[in-house]
Amino acid sequence: MKNEFIPVTKFVNHPPRSCLTAAAKYGLLTAIAVLPFVSRCGTAYADFSDTKQTIRGFGAATVTWQGSIPSSYFDVGYGTTSGNLAGSVGLTIARIRIPPSTSSSGWASEVANGAAAKSRGAIIMATPWSPPASMKDNNSTVQGHLNSSSYSAYANNLVNFTHYCSDNGCSLYAISVQNEPDITVTYESCIWSASQLETFCANNMGVFYSTKVIMPESYHFDHSMSDPTLNNSTAASHVDIIGGHIYGGGLTSYSLATSKGKELWMTEHLDNDTSLSAVIGTGKEISDCMNIGGFNAYLWWYLKRDYGPVDENGNRTKRGCVMAQFARWIRPGAQRVNCTYNPQSNVYVTAYKSDGKAVIVAVNTGSSSVYQPFQLQNWTSVSSVTRYRTSSSEDLTTTGSISLSNNSFGAMLPAQSVSTFVQN
Repeated sequence: MKNEFIPVTKFVNHPPRSCLTAAAKYGLLTAIAVLPFVSRCGTAYADFSDTKQTIRGFGAATVTWQGSIPSSYFDVGYGTTSGNLAGSVGLTIARIRIPPSTSSSGWASEVANGAAAKSRGAIIMATPWSPPASMKDNNSTVQGHLNSSSYSAYANNLVNFTHYCSDNGCSLYAISVQNEPDITVTYESCIWSASQLETFCANNMGVFYSTKVIMPESYHFDHSMSDPTLNNSTAASHVDIIGGHIYGGGLTSYSLATSKGKELWMTEHLDNDTSLSAVIGTGKEISDCMNIGGFNAYLWWYLKRDYGPVDENGNRTKRGCVMAQFARWIRPGAQRVNCTYNPQSNVYVTAYKSDGKAVIVAVNTGSSSVYQPFQLQNWTSVSSVTRYRTSSSEDLTTTGSISLSNNSFGAMLPAQSVSTFVQN
């Protein structure tokens, strides 16, 4: 159906009880132009003069402990070397594991994974789950602590890994000190206190110059794990990114980190529930990370899993489509802008400047379709947007162009769906 205006006079004496009722009454079950009555719905106002964080990208971990991932899987996850994103998730960050080895022979398969993502335009971050066992107090790669006498040797080992990556097509954008230092598990791991991380960063991580340093990658983004480092001027000067995971909490803003000029990266999360509500919930989670956390990057756990963006057969999953609703059009260097986040029940909206275009992502987690109006403020005149959508029956489907009037438009958001609107 073509876009239509609803005459204002129709609502002078009998204003609609809801925008959805109005849209249904006048047969406007696709996007319609916005008029004054739609403020009753809770208009999502995107103010493009009020910029927030720079978006570094969206990604996943190639960490598998199973060797190299087939090249075709990277085409699906990251796009191709020609820049064609069709059929891909459009990821731009890969997280690889630093094996607990002092020899390059133990690093090869992980670095090959990183090189495959790198060749498709991704930036690479590397994370250790454990230092080499010989450097720890329990001589094991499981649990234990790094010996203080091994701090210098461990830092040199990280430097050597960085050089090996550079020599093998996988130059690193960032390197982490430790994965989840604040949780005790029965797999490859190492325990650090906040004061140990502060000491190590102050005394040993100043050896990295072009490669950025990430810490502490707390399992629930516990700020107390990084506060001492940030409050130590020397240690803070050796750290560029405060990274963390959001298992059981941690999805909050972090004013101390941002006041120190540090980026915030959510470097790991997963949900192995593949139901539609859980998958759309990932869209809500990404939106929360962008709007509530003010994060610069969002990384899923395994790239290759049926509950991740690419399944075991190399196909893009429904969750991959949800991630693509962000990653395909919110490209590295984009800026989030201030936007009405929760304009009505179950609807969550974020907006961005990306490659000179306005991009709006709207997530409807509810069980019913709703009509949502949008208003672009302090932005160049926009005549139309293209809508892309993932829902129960759609996988990143292009649903056509929507015309704007005075930089305003409205659209139906199907139940449990993610819609991305991109300026034409």
